[in-house]
Amino acid sequence: RVFYSEVVDFIRDEHCNAEFAFQNCIDKYINNLKVSKSIFLKDRTSDILDIKTRVLDNLLDYELEYRAKRSTILVVNELLPTRVLNLSSNIRGIIALHGGKTSHSAILCKSMGITYVVCEDFLVNNNDSVIIDTKNRVVIAEPDDKTILEYEYLYFDRDIDDTIVNK
Repeated sequence: RVFYSEVVDFIRDEHCNAEFAFQNCIDKYINNLKVSKSIFLKDRTSDILDIKTRVLDNLLDYELEYRAKRSTILVVNELLPTRVLNLSSNIRGIIALHGGKTSHSAILCKSMGITYVVCEDFLVNNNDSVIIDTKNRVVIAEPDDKTILEYEYLYFDRDIDDTIVNK
């Protein structure tokens, strides 16, 4: 009720549309969570951001789905829980530049069998080869042929489920 009143008051006071008012008001809550000293509360930032995105998607009649025709590792700025539910079955792994181990996105990915890692400052181009090795906590962009062969041997011959080789 408090949040609803904030949005209605903002519309009235600023003479703006609902989308702008909603975004402005919810961003205050998101910013407060981001500066929290608690890692748990910081990880909840993505939950509030997810609510923001879902409401704005509905207000603007917008839909986004991550689709892939072949086995793919998706690199995103931040993965929202709702977006996890819209992933195609060809998404084998996700590298998020921002997020947390206890975020709902991480939990959903794990339950869906999708490898999820947070790797700040990770740079990759479309169609680059990437290896995610969760056992050794390593993400390798553009590995050489020898490295790819080593990981393929580990993955296929030893049945390590938590290593993904994406070519």
